[in-house]
Amino acid sequence: MLLTKFPSTLIYFILVLLVVINNNGAIEASSNNYFFNKKEGVEFTKNTFTDSTKRAFDEPTRGFTSKTKKPKKKGKRLALVIGNSKYTHIDSLPNPVNDADSMERTLDDLGFEVLAFKDLEYREMNDAINSFAKKLQSKKYEAALFFYAGHGLQVKGENYLVPIEANISTESNVSYKCVPAMLLLNLMGEAETAINIVILDACRNNPFEEKFARSAGRTRRLGGIKAGGLAPMDAPQGTIIAYSTAPGKVALDGEGKNGLYTSALLEQIKNVNVTIEEMFKSVREDVIELSKEKQISWESTSLTGQFYFNPQPNLLVNPPLPPPIPPKPDLPPENMSFIKGDVFKIGCTSTTNNCEENAISDKEINLDDFYMDQYEVTNQQFCNFLNTTSITADELDKMIKIENPKCNILKVGGEFVPKEDGARKPVVMVTWNGANAYAESVGKKLPTEAQWEYAAKCGSKQLPWGGTSKEIELFKHANYKINKSKEIKPVGNSQPNEFGLYDMSGNVWEWCGDWYTANSYENMSTNNPAGPDKKDAYKVIRGGSYASDAKKCRTTKRYNQKFFEARPDTGFRCVMEIKK
Repeated sequence: MLLTKFPSTLIYFILVLLVVINNNGAIEASSNNYFFNKKEGVEFTKNTFTDSTKRAFDEPTRGFTSKTKKPKKKGKRLALVIGNSKYTHIDSLPNPVNDADSMERTLDDLGFEVLAFKDLEYREMNDAINSFAKKLQSKKYEAALFFYAGHGLQVKGENYLVPIEANISTESNVSYKCVPAMLLLNLMGEAETAINIVILDACRNNPFEEKFARSAGRTRRLGGIKAGGLAPMDAPQGTIIAYSTAPGKVALDGEGKNGLYTSALLEQIKNVNVTIEEMFKSVREDVIELSKEKQISWESTSLTGQFYFNPQPNLLVNPPLPPPIPPKPDLPPENMSFIKGDVFKIGCTSTTNNCEENAISDKEINLDDFYMDQYEVTNQQFCNFLNTTSITADELDKMIKIENPKCNILKVGGEFVPKEDGARKPVVMVTWNGANAYAESVGKKLPTEAQWEYAAKCGSKQLPWGGTSKEIELFKHANYKINKSKEIKPVGNSQPNEFGLYDMSGNVWEWCGDWYTANSYENMSTNNPAGPDKKDAYKVIRGGSYASDAKKCRTTKRYNQKFFEARPDTGFRCVMEIKK
């Protein structure tokens, strides 16, 4: 009688008992899950006991050992990152696995403890989610983040994340073979984490649309399935849900390594002291621009407090110039640093990330000692030069474009003066001729390209940016695009490198003395090189500017500008040779 009345229940518990006997495990019951704990500590949810149950126990557990990277550090932030690309029954996606890799590295840099997984089946996705939930239940985390990239779909207003082995023919099978997005929200809510962040880059075309349509044609009208995109979800208190595009719309995959939305997210998430709401707003602006207004990212939020992905102590907006470095016995004028010469490798190798063709070199260069300005030459200094130099209007125009509104120097009553708030900013709209004339007037010269790069790299340390080897720390040493200043800052506003030099990356490009050729390094002398003979009108500029991204701010980035041209983001600093 009992077997007839409750066949499925009896079979279920017999299966559980067999699992216990065969695997020496133990069953723990809770209101939401049944966990099977092997010696390895692997967890299985109740939803796992479906058609994949036998395979779950017969096969080694995937995704929790070789696919999991041990977190580099522990903190009060926990993230679960999943990227599904290699689907077996529907079209594979090129970007999600790359998106997961990039998000894992970035979140780790931002202080998150990261659980990262790629190409998970249904059972494995549930296991990963339960492992995430179990950690949250420890109550030691103040923020929880879930990032998913892969196929997703909505049925009757509910969103589901698609495992890689899913093969779904009817609408009714979706809830059994896909993971409901609300599961993550519910688990986060149960953990009572102060800040919960859910990021879904899964708003693609429904991969099962044709199968659902055929099934609906045989049985009834298709009522719940949407052709693409995800449904809006209400964010519980303390939660923000971010979608790669608006509800019901389809996101673009993008043409690069990462998806279009995740590319924008990776660019903006590192911004310093930017609230999460402002960060996602900037992501939306980038997505609209990159997609040519075909895609608009979207968020639902009920956050009540402030959250910053990259909080940092506020830097002084306009600090006073620091005192000069303690002088050596024969130190030249103040605010110059002594640069001890040595042998170093100029440029970068072809195997170096972001090494451009015109910078490839294995050549070692020997430099003598020299002095270099700690700061870029300011508008006030250039005004002093102009006011003490007898020049004609034509000569002035060949040095600096005073009439250009981007220039921060005015001529008032016969005197050259900086514009308001411009005295301590680097002089710009200055030509190479103007920079060279100033340098000669104060007994200095423009640096050779080799001197500039050696000083920026901190000698043989070969730093990729001016002051740091880590892009995540570049904001401390450079006024560049990620800081969103959109303007030149006063000199000395960022931290110096180990030579005491400020703004070797960012703020303004800097003139060098050398003529530019794409293959300068090939024929360059190995001892105090002065650059190639004149080939055409181009001189070397280095360092990037306030409008440059991190790649252009690299110490090996070579750029050029016509010697008679002036730009609103090009300035200079000087060096002085040390007489032996």
